[in-house]
Amino acid sequence: MLTRRERQVMELVAWGASTKEISSILGISFSTVQNHVHNIKDKLNLQKSTEISAYYFCTTFNISFELSPLKHRPWQ
Repeated sequence: MLTRRERQVMELVAWGASTKEISSILGISFSTVQNHVHNIKDKLNLQKSTEISAYYFCTTFNISFELSPLKHRPWQ
């Protein structure tokens, strides 16, 4: 389960904000943003920020993340 702050970071990542921008918007340090992104990836079993975006939009708009080719990683 993501924390409230992790959900805030996830939303900003999904909309394309940089780590520096997220830091400024949320009033937290650059390294704290990096830690949150790492925790989000770890908790959701994701590897890339683009996967965070896909997960965010799938869950926000009730699209099954199981349909995503990123979820299945056929190239690995």
